[in-house]
Amino acid sequence: MIKEIFQEKIEEISIQVEQTRVDAIRTKDISRNALRLMDGKCIGIAGSLGKLDENRLKEQAQASLKLEIPYPFAPSENSHDHRKVELELPDEKDWVLEIERFLQKLEKAQPGFTFSQKINRGKKHVSLQNSRNLELRSEVSFLEIGFAVKDKNSKNIMDAFYFAEPRKWNPEAILDEINRLFDAYQKPAQIEPGKIPVVFLGMDEVILEKFKLELNGLSYGTGASIFSGKMGEKLFHEKLTLSQSRNPDDGFSGSFFDFEGVVNPGLRYPLIQGGVLQAPFTDRKRSATYNLPLTGSSGGEYDAVPGIKSPHLWFQPGKETMQQLLGDRPAVFAWVAMGGDYTADGHFACPVQTSLLFDGKKFLGRLPALNISSHLYKMFGEDFIGVSSDDMFSQSPSKMVAMELDVELA
Repeated sequence: MIKEIFQEKIEEISIQVEQTRVDAIRTKDISRNALRLMDGKCIGIAGSLGKLDENRLKEQAQASLKLEIPYPFAPSENSHDHRKVELELPDEKDWVLEIERFLQKLEKAQPGFTFSQKINRGKKHVSLQNSRNLELRSEVSFLEIGFAVKDKNSKNIMDAFYFAEPRKWNPEAILDEINRLFDAYQKPAQIEPGKIPVVFLGMDEVILEKFKLELNGLSYGTGASIFSGKMGEKLFHEKLTLSQSRNPDDGFSGSFFDFEGVVNPGLRYPLIQGGVLQAPFTDRKRSATYNLPLTGSSGGEYDAVPGIKSPHLWFQPGKETMQQLLGDRPAVFAWVAMGGDYTADGHFACPVQTSLLFDGKKFLGRLPALNISSHLYKMFGEDFIGVSSDDMFSQSPSKMVAMELDVELA
């Protein structure tokens, strides 16, 4: 019988922001525990909140084992690894005052807009240990700034957004980044419709959504994915390398191991490398069931049976900056693109509600509403321009992805 204990503790201060002012402050301090028993065929799980009572959880897990939930997979073993990621942040006692000062400066710098939603800071402690000599511990500090932004002259509920996960608290630099965006927003600009470069942030769900669906090991293994049966084939441009990542340098703020204790070299696993499909993302079950590589993409609720979970996807940067990739071509920075979709075979279309004229370094003005379209194999194939070596924003990982798309005025 193998015993495994999973624990997570989240400490968080969340400052709710409404109309560029502090509206509410919420704190969170939650501890969750789970004990798993595995007999080589089945798994039993029991969970609790607060302090760990191992004896009680073991009794409950033994009772759960009688339900005969299949889990005939060997656990991670023989590894001791402790990692810590810390950020440079002010003392918690000064935090609210810091944010109030920042918001006052923001309101003064951008009086034509209101900024709402939240600023979160905290720590995530996660550990996984078992009777097979496994002991993994992760402690990660995080800072998240997420603003929905409304133009006071607009009838829209939201006109733009700003999201960042800074490596340190540098309010002046963050304000400079926001000013870059919203100073350009107030300058009208035009672009000729046609097939032109469009730039996205690498973390934009608009370009990641289809990969998350089609690279799922379950979809791939059952033949439901458009990539099914194509491992080892060159499907995309040689500049495209897409990895699942648990590396903090790639904007990931969770533990370095997955829910089943898998740790990848460099904390990354390439799913597409140089345009060649290497593997879909998998947990132990999908890997064993469909004879696929194990990529370490397991997740779930703390007291649930480990299952497959969409990972953090990361585009490997190239050697050129975005300005170098674009050359002298004007580009569209797709700032707010919502409501788009892909067809089952990969055709793509999406409205762009808010966009900026972009030269790869500077934002030159706000463009009218646009529609963009292409096909998955074209936008990441023959029309793929590349991934920037530089970040769009200096304070957080924000590599850019560019491709040529058909652009029309809405």
